[in-house]
Parts: sequence; C-alpha cells; structure tokens
Amino acid sequence: MVEARGTNNKNQFKQIIDEYINYKRSLGYKADDAYLECFQHLCRFLSETASPVLTSEIVNAYIFQGKGKNKARTIHNRMSTIRQLALFMNLTNPENYVFPKERIIKIQKDDFTPYVFTHEEDKRLDEGFQQLKKHNWAPFKTLVFPMLFRVLYCTGLRLSEALNLKLEDVDLGNGLLHIRKPKNNRDRQVPMSSSLWVEMRQYYSDMQFHNGHTLFLFPTAKGTNYKKVSIATTFKQVYEACGIHTEKGALPRIHDLRHTFCTHALEQMIEQGTDVYCALPYLCEYVGHRDISSTNAYLRLLPEKFSGISAQLEAYCPALIPEVMYD
Repeated sequence: MVEARGTNNKNQFKQIIDEYINYKRSLGYKADDAYLECFQHLCRFLSETASPVLTSEIVNAYIFQGKGKNKARTIHNRMSTIRQLALFMNLTNPENYVFPKERIIKIQKDDFTPYVFTHEEDKRLDEGFQQLKKHNWAPFKTLVFPMLFRVLYCTGLRLSEALNLKLEDVDLGNGLLHIRKPKNNRDRQVPMSSSLWVEMRQYYSDMQFHNGHTLFLFPTAKGTNYKKVSIATTFKQVYEACGIHTEKGALPRIHDLRHTFCTHALEQMIEQGTDVYCALPYLCEYVGHRDISSTNAYLRLLPEKFSGISAQLEAYCPALIPEVMYD
C-alpha cells in the first residue's frame, strides 16, 4: 500500500534516481526533457512511500495509478522506468521487486507520417516569425526565434542540437556548425548554405555577442539556452497564425522541420542528377543518422513524381527501405 510521505524516503529515492541517471549518461545515453520528467514523476510518487525498497505493491501501484485513464504508452513507460530503476537498485540491495520484462505491454507502431512543409509555407512561416513582438521578459525573442527557425529549416538539426549550440560551436569564418554530443553521440560538422551563412553573420551583429552576455547561440534573457517547451509554445502560435495544419487538422511539430529538410534535400539532389545511392549516404552523414536505414525512410515522403525511384530501389533491394523509424 502507498503510505504517507516520508522526508527521508524522498531524499533517498531522489539520490538513487540521480545516481541512476548519471550512470546512464556515463554509458552514452541521452537524458532529454521527457526522460527526466518521467523520473521526476516517479520520484514524487516514491516520496509518498515509507518503504526503503521497491515492493511489488509499490511497483504495481505506480504503474497502474489513474484507474484506467492512462494511455497504453504511459503505462508502458512506467513499467519500463520502474523496472530499470529496480535493476539498478539491486546492484547494491537485491531486495527490490523487478517488474517482469515479459509483462511490459508492447506499443504497436502506428502509421504516422511526418508533415512536410511546402516552400510556400516556408515563406509564410519566415514572415510569421519576423512579426513576433518583443517583450521585456524576452528582449532577444524577435531575433532568436526567426534565426532558430531558419537554422532548423535550412540544416535539419534536431531541436536539442540547435538549442545546445554555443558560440564556440559556430565557425563564422568557414560557415560551419559544430554539433557536439548529439543524440547518437557522433559529433559532426554541418555546413551552412551561403544564404544562411550571411544571415548568421548578421544575427551575430544584431545580438551583439561581443558583449559577452551569453555562451549560447539562442539565449534567453538570462543568458541560458531555451527549453524545448518554451520553444514549442511559440512555434505553435506561429503555425496557427500562418494557418498551417496537417491533413487531420493538427498543428505540425517542430521535428517536422527536420523531416522537411531531409525530404527537400533529397528531392533537390535527385533533380540535379545525383545518384540516389550517393545522395542517401551524404544526407545520412549531414543530419547525423546512426545508419542509412533512417535516411532511407525519407524516400517514402518524396513527391509523387519521384515514386518510380523509390519503387525501383525497393524492388532491387527491399531491405534497404525498412518500415519508417523517424529520427
């Protein structure tokens, strides 16, 4: 049974969870906002218990809280999270109950298709971000958000990669972005297009980075880097203002800008006569995919006029175009 809050227990589990997250990071795993939020929720729950170990009652109470109102993915994440924590705790105290691996519910992959912005929508969004209003609590907003949008659209960076960029990672002399410690821990250099390079130099001048008020390329008023949640709120507002929605009426995601870049880049290379077998490895390296299978998925997003290329490639080597696993 879940019992009353115990302050000592709260501190104990917080320390253990912090140690576990640091342990996972030492192995090369990334701890993004969603991952940390999941463990924060677990920590709050465990702080209400009096037991110093994870019992089957505590584990099941955590997993199935909410009286059936939770989605399958939420339950899946809880099962996986508390199982991994128990395994870690058992390294020093083998009395913790480990939720059976075979009981973890499987999440069926859906047929989700990313939204690919058109070039006309790109122009509308660019104008939309330039019309943002400055606030006292966000004096750099009218500069940061338009430039962030252009970087995401023109380079296909993951949002976390862009937000973590520091001034030292930008090579203005050669037009390069140095991406350090990305999702797959493979550092890379990303060349900017000539137009983006020009805009980046102007951005540097407008932001007056020489004053030393921040280390980050996209800073908040406090000089720190933005959090994903804050960025998503403003992006959704601009999407809405520009009247851009998916076929189902939902707003596109920020990550769809990455899909858009990959799709447009692949389309452009093919139109210029680049062999698809050469285009895919190049794009794979540019966007930082772990392997080419993730990049191959974008063949499915190409306009209908390129359907013959995808069909021929799949007929020649079916395994080369796997089920879509978007990155």
